[in-house]
Amino acid sequence: SRKTGFSRRQHPAIQDALNKVDVRWLKQGDEIDLEEATVEVLWPPLDYEPSNGNNSSLVLLLTLNSGQRLLFPGDMEKQVENQILDAFKPVDVMLMPHHGSKTSSTEAFVRKVRYQADQPQTVIAQTGYNNHYGFPKDEVVKRYKEVGSEIWNTARGAVEISFAEGSTHHVKQFAVYR
Repeated sequence: SRKTGFSRRQHPAIQDALNKVDVRWLKQGDEIDLEEATVEVLWPPLDYEPSNGNNSSLVLLLTLNSGQRLLFPGDMEKQVENQILDAFKPVDVMLMPHHGSKTSSTEAFVRKVRYQADQPQTVIAQTGYNNHYGFPKDEVVKRYKEVGSEIWNTARGAVEISFAEGSTHHVKQFAVYR
């Protein structure tokens, strides 16, 4: 990190691992063809090192062979959302950027990724029970609900998504009793 005076890639533990295995650094524009899906890397560009480490998160768009799209935005914040807004496509299922922090999920982003179909978009906030950050933030949840998205929160239990033929998916939550 910048506080320690060297990039994350030059951290001794990373350098040690790089000496032992071949690493392919994913970068913006890469595509990975899987048997059942394609993964597009929307962010970051190669060797991108922002002052805020959240903005170096991988942002991945997974497109299943059936056409359903899933977005994995990592901890990207509004600066990244704004930089790659044109690259976003409507998605069926997504993780809420940065766990539902108010530093992400701008109105423009939420509108852009909302899938205009009969089935509501599924948005999952990955949070912990009683997390001290208060994620997801109410204002962020409200933005998604205003465009008709269904919100699920892992603080209430694991969320399972199953995909059917065509463009449908089903959500199941495994409730945690406290």
